[in-house]
Amino acid sequence: MCDYTYRNGERCRLKPLEGSKYCPLHIPFEEGERLLGREELAQIKYFEGVYLYTIRIEEFKAKKPLVFRDSQIGTLFLHSLEVQGITLYDCRIERVILVGGQVETLFIRDSEVFGLNVIGLEFHNSIVVSNSTVRYVMMNSLRFVRQGEGEETNYERRDMLGRIELSDLRKVRKIAFNSSYPLVQKLLEEYGVEEKEVRRKVINVSQLLIRNVEFDWLPDSGEE
Repeated sequence: MCDYTYRNGERCRLKPLEGSKYCPLHIPFEEGERLLGREELAQIKYFEGVYLYTIRIEEFKAKKPLVFRDSQIGTLFLHSLEVQGITLYDCRIERVILVGGQVETLFIRDSEVFGLNVIGLEFHNSIVVSNSTVRYVMMNSLRFVRQGEGEETNYERRDMLGRIELSDLRKVRKIAFNSSYPLVQKLLEEYGVEEKEVRRKVINVSQLLIRNVEFDWLPDSGEE
């Protein structure tokens, strides 16, 4: 088995790579990037202690949330997902790119993210980014879609329905909603997503809460 031990004391059950003590998910960067194949990745919904330069998940459906915890990732690209939720907790990620799809919640906490890009997403509960370092936030064409009265929900806090909350954030350089579309188009082209897949819409939410945000007014000259 892989030599990685989760916080609950259980060891990872994946097979280690030849010549390493760790599986492709938990091998450190310095030992080399190894990507999982699409079929194998689709069986995993909980990632802890992951070291990967790129994770790309597309057209994926699940009744459970997709969770990343205590992980270091270069780019996390999620396209056209239909999942209960997406949670990033105690992670360090260069870029998070979420394009299209449907979720109940998007929750990011206690993490470091350089760029957070959310485009064309439908959500049924809330989007919360809190207690984290996030340099750039771009959200375009988001839609809160209320679930039918007969549908079940796992969330009891009705005051959170339709809320986008950005709170207790540090070193922020820019927060943009429905920003310049050429920037969005460039991002989509970079990851091979056709613009027609993401129709431009005005953001539709019930609440927008921005509080306790610390801006970085004098960023390092060496960074963009």
